[in-house]
Amino acid sequence: MGDKVSLFDNERKMAWMRYFSEKTALDVEALKLIDVSVKNKNLIPAVEANRVVLAFAGETRPTLFYDMWNAGLGACDVWLKEGIDPEGEVSSCKVSSCIDRGIAGPTVLLIVNEQADSAYKIGLQNKRFSKGSVRYVAHEIRAVIMSMLEVRSHDTICIISGESIAVEAAHECQRGRSDCCGI
Repeated sequence: MGDKVSLFDNERKMAWMRYFSEKTALDVEALKLIDVSVKNKNLIPAVEANRVVLAFAGETRPTLFYDMWNAGLGACDVWLKEGIDPEGEVSSCKVSSCIDRGIAGPTVLLIVNEQADSAYKIGLQNKRFSKGSVRYVAHEIRAVIMSMLEVRSHDTICIISGESIAVEAAHECQRGRSDCCGI
């Protein structure tokens, strides 16, 4: 059984980016594109981690709005257009007002999540540790320190004599557009 082909080819995706950049204050550089119309990709983590997501959906995801609302994304703004060609007017609403709406055909969504958190989580959360006679090993201590630093991909950091922390922080910064140095 072969893979289905998306109705949204690269030319159409570019046209949709142009369409939304003209209709909204969309910064294309900060945009995350995701096509969930054919392959089983999870839109929810993309919306949780990115402020602006341009999603291409289809009838394979009829409960998409309910799933987003159920994941705590009901306050996100969404611009919704049905069809494969970018034409006509578009207006926005909250995901919470769309939970009863199903997706029956090709649909394009521009989702804005002002509460997006693109922090890269390293190691265990502090609340998982308790005081007592338990001895922590070095990688657990580094995980706690990295968690406390809350390094994000857009941060610029400089670590002086941080040893292994510098390595983990540099791995995180490498994913972003910032400069990291360990001295």
